[in-house]
Parts: sequence; C-alpha cells; structure tokens
Amino acid sequence: LTELKNNFPSRLADALERWLHQPPRRPAPESQSPTTPPQQQPHDTPPLDRQALVEKLLGDEDLAAEIIACFVAEAQGQLAAMEKSLETGDLAALAKQAHTLKGGSGNVCATPLHHAARELEAAAKSGDLEATRTRLREVRHELERLKDHLGEALRTSQ
Repeated sequence: LTELKNNFPSRLADALERWLHQPPRRPAPESQSPTTPPQQQPHDTPPLDRQALVEKLLGDEDLAAEIIACFVAEAQGQLAAMEKSLETGDLAALAKQAHTLKGGSGNVCATPLHHAARELEAAAKSGDLEATRTRLREVRHELERLKDHLGEALRTSQ
C-alpha cells in the first residue's frame, strides 16, 4: 500500500498527460429509433477492449480482471431481471435496467454490449414491445459473446 501511495502521484500525472494529449473523440452517433434495424457491429469487433480498461485503471491488470468478473456476474443478473420485466410487460423497469447495463458495459469497455444495451433502452422507452424483444435478444447475444471471449482468454493464458 505504501508503494501505491508513493507512486500514485506520478502514475496519475502520467495518465493525465496521456489523456490530455489524445485527439478529441468524435461524439457517439445518436441512437437509432427502436423500429429501425439494429446497427450491426463488425464481426471483428472484440466484445471487450481489455487494453482500454487496463489503461483506465492505470495499468492495474489484477483490478481489471476483478472488475470484469464482477461486471459479468452482475450483468447476468441484470439480464434475468430484464427478461422478467419483459414477461410482465414492465417496459419502464426494463428501460432502467438496460440503462444500468449500458453504463456498466461502457465503463468496462464492452462496447458491443454497450451499444446493444443502448438500443434496448431506447426500444423499451418507446413502448415498442417487438423491438424490445429483438433488442433484448441482441443484449443476450452480446453478453454470451463477452463470456465466450473471456473464457477463451482464460484458456489461452493458462
């Protein structure tokens, strides 16, 4: 802990330096309407940008692994809750759950899941039950893809 405290100011300064000298990011495109076809992620888009997450965490690989594991466990619970909300027709609750998943997936750099959750939130807010069902399937698919990706990463690191 002492080492972390002693190195933290320089690590923070380095991170700020990198962040401040990055070119500005383009704003994210506006969400599509829930009745338009989903914007497909390219097949080569990884479900997780681990390097970006580790950079956010100032290079702490162990913390990144812990955060990812916690996120996946939480996301599975959120998916189950969203499926229950869909069954009961509670689209307002589903939209709130999708919003939470959207934020969490964005924070851990799971971009395809983040996009799918954003589209699900928009569909649920619009009240379009069929679009919400479609978007929920996409969220489920992206979460499974993330879990498969993480499982593959674990198998190759052993």
